[in-house]
Formats: sequence, structure tokens, C-alpha cells
Amino acid sequence: MGVVDPNPASDADLWIIYALAEGGRLWGDKRLGALATVMADRLLRDTTANIPGLGLTLLPGPKGFQSGGDTWRLNPSYLPLHQMRWFAKHMPNPAWEKVLASARKLVLGSAPRGFSPDWIVYRANKGFEIDVTGEGYGQGAYNAIRVYLWAGLMAGGDANAKALLNALAPMAKFVAVQGFPPEAVDIQTGAGTKPGPSGFSAALLPFLQARGDKISYDAQINRLAAKPIRPKAYYEHALSLFAFGKIDGFYRFSADGSLVTKWSAPCQRLA
Repeated sequence: MGVVDPNPASDADLWIIYALAEGGRLWGDKRLGALATVMADRLLRDTTANIPGLGLTLLPGPKGFQSGGDTWRLNPSYLPLHQMRWFAKHMPNPAWEKVLASARKLVLGSAPRGFSPDWIVYRANKGFEIDVTGEGYGQGAYNAIRVYLWAGLMAGGDANAKALLNALAPMAKFVAVQGFPPEAVDIQTGAGTKPGPSGFSAALLPFLQARGDKISYDAQINRLAAKPIRPKAYYEHALSLFAFGKIDGFYRFSADGSLVTKWSAPCQRLA
């Protein structure tokens, strides 16, 4: 078959690098960590841009996300802040500190009313603008649901956790009032569409739990019991694995973003 798409998605690269490095640490295989470092350096080289007003920013892919010379199209869900913190602390290249700083600006700044977008436009030195070219004009849907999931997975000791949970509180309020997460929401008005799939309820569980929203948490558990995720809904099951793996205690992320598993002993690096 060959190469299906020569323009790789940076979020996939982040998770591959993270998995290699943390797997190498947990299994005592230094070769995996060395490979992860090489891949991380290449990702910095090929898939970042120094955006005026935002800083060194990880793009969604190497090509096709800058237009007109001063405009970039970005995706907040590609940048889990706990993962960015891990890169900043454990990768030798100090440029990851700058990427962490820009990722924080992106995730928080692209959701001024508490609803994260699927895609957002950033204009140099001017700030964020609604993405008028994409299909999901000004909406948060199947990409954005991961932003709430990542927020819920952050360790309480992470310096960004409280700020992010507070910034995204309007989504928690929407769920409390409506009883479900919307399939899509207008990030400017907070108006939601029809109920999202069951996998969206699963994705929000760590977020609601971290906020202490027990009534809403229980309501989403009940929604999942009444309407389980469809057997072939791959994306929803992926969201669910992240969510229930954390809730059921199989893994968690430490304050520096490192992976703590149920079977691994505490390590000096883990906070």
C-alpha cells in the first residue's frame, strides 16, 4: 500500500514518542527512550512554527496549516497539557518549554467562553479567530471533546490543572442542565446541538470527577448504562478506554506528566 498520507498528524507523533519513552522507562529498555528522543527532535524541527504573539507552537502537521504568511490553523485537542509538561521536563531539548507555554495559551485562549473548538485560527500578534474555512465553523465537536478528557486526566498537582478545569466550567454547566454533552457546540454562544454519542459521556467522566460534579458524573454513568457505546464505534471506545482506565485505577498521570500504572512500583521521577 505504501504511504497513505505523507503529512503526519502531530498528536499521533506525540503519543508514539510518549509511549516509547515511558514504556522504555517502565520496562528498563533504554533503546526505546533513545528512539523517542530522536523522534521528538524531528517533531520539533519539522512541525513547529514560531508564531508572533503565541511563541513556538506545535502545528497539527508539517504542511498546510499556515496561510497568508500571518495566519495559522490550530487544533487544541492535539496538545494535552500534561503531555506537554512531560516533554518539557523529560526531553533534553529546552525548546519544549516554549511549546508547553504556547500550548497553554492555545488551549485556554481558544475557549474564551468555556467551550473548546475543533479548530481555531490564530493571526500573528492579533489573536484567535473563528475558523471560517472548516466544516465545523466555530464549533467544538469530535475533536474538542478530547480537550475536556485531557483536562480531567491531569494530576491535581499539575500547575495547569485548576486553571483549565475552571476555564472549561461552562461545559460542565451545560451537561448539568441538559443531562448530556452536545454533539457540537457553538463556541461563541454556548448553544449546543443534539446529544452527543455515548462515547462523549465517557470522555467527560474524568473531567466531571476532577471538578467534583458528582450529580453530573452519576448522570453520565447512567446514560452509558442505558445506551452503551456501539460495538464498532472505534473513536468512542478509544475515548472510553482513556476515561475508564483512569477512573478504574489502571493508570494515572503524575504532576510532571509521567505515567503511573497499576502494576508499576513508584519511581523517583513520578510525583
